[in-house]
Amino acid sequence: MPARNKMPVSFLILVLALAAPSATFAWSNHALLSAISLADEGWGTRMVIVEPLDDFLSSAKAEIATALTAAEAKAKVDYKGYKALPAALAFNPAAEGEALRASFVGATRVNPGMPFADFLQVPVNEASERSELASNASIFKELKVPNSPLRALETGEEVEALKVVETAAEEPDYGMDIGLYEDNNTDYGKAYGFGVQPFGNPALFYGSQAPFHMSFDNEDGIIHMLAKFTTESNVGYRLDLYSALSRAAFASGHEYWGWRFAGWALHYVQDITMPYHATVMPSKDTFGLILLNGLGSKADKDAAVTLLSNRHSILEDYQGAAFLAWAGDHRASQLYAALKPGALSYPVAPLEHSGKAWALAILGKASRARGIETDKAIVAAFPANYVSDPSFDFGKWQADTGYAYDPHAELLAVDSMKAQAFEAVLAKSLAATGAGARGFMASFADAASSGTK
Repeated sequence: MPARNKMPVSFLILVLALAAPSATFAWSNHALLSAISLADEGWGTRMVIVEPLDDFLSSAKAEIATALTAAEAKAKVDYKGYKALPAALAFNPAAEGEALRASFVGATRVNPGMPFADFLQVPVNEASERSELASNASIFKELKVPNSPLRALETGEEVEALKVVETAAEEPDYGMDIGLYEDNNTDYGKAYGFGVQPFGNPALFYGSQAPFHMSFDNEDGIIHMLAKFTTESNVGYRLDLYSALSRAAFASGHEYWGWRFAGWALHYVQDITMPYHATVMPSKDTFGLILLNGLGSKADKDAAVTLLSNRHSILEDYQGAAFLAWAGDHRASQLYAALKPGALSYPVAPLEHSGKAWALAILGKASRARGIETDKAIVAAFPANYVSDPSFDFGKWQADTGYAYDPHAELLAVDSMKAQAFEAVLAKSLAATGAGARGFMASFADAASSGTK
């Protein structure tokens, strides 16, 4: 009997993965999510001294080298699709100055355009006496980053730990994970060893960060077997890497960088609590996905791609608009309440902050399980031509017309009861975001206390 051709299932999953919106932000405004979720945590009021990255690297070379070596070894064990760090990029503690920074950037395999400025993310309507950051905090040069303005921090000044974490939780969306694959047409992508981009659209600027912000680790084994690229998410790797650096910073007495690295790691924890970043196709279970591939026509499959993209976009746009509407006053709503303690709780993450055994196994698994309910809620709440018409490309329509659809404001205006019903479902994911943040950050507080005694 000839071997069965397994490529169609793999191909369908790949196509569906490419349907993710090009921004791949998951949740909008990670800084505000963190501020609300962590506002009552005791460690948040700790005052830490601002320190430029170069000073930290120079002062903690040995600890950094140890942390990076351990993180690399852990990634090779925990993530079967992980692409190892090329030996030539191993951190060199003997380097000095610009060469030391370049070695750190290469060893962590982030976009070398990141400026690593010292700044705070301040809510738009929150008064601040700080001067606006003169340069950008992202790779985008003259372009404004989301949720501006950014406020400059001065070397040696004191700032609250929570403010550092809030700001850092936004940074991975400032270009840190863009252009890192060999088919992204960048010199560093060719050198970093991540190989060809496993999913997401390598032709789209933001699309190249998809494998760092989306996790398919909780898909059934048959999907992993038929589609190897679903094992090649780097969410857990990033989370573990920055957690290890955070512990190294705390242990060497550099608390500002301890919290900043922790905030970077927190970003990936928050991302995987969003169902569209934790499963290939939230509208279908494994059997439904395989059935679509086996019996569905090309038109059926194309329709699935379009609908996935449209619904993903609507969800992110709604959440982002809802949070912008709160800026400055944080007025109560079921979404705001969901982020606060009491709505949900998770166990405190172990000190080693395992991306695999804690974040992916607990938060990611639960997020994937919410996929079908979330997808159905989107279909029930929003206009059918936006979320149920496969001939309509929501993103292209907005780009072509220049119309910025605000799903939050328009749903509230048209049908407040539908808005409440949709938010009741969305709140379940935000509850996971808040509880995950608190559980994840709790042992960083212990590391900070131990490192500064």
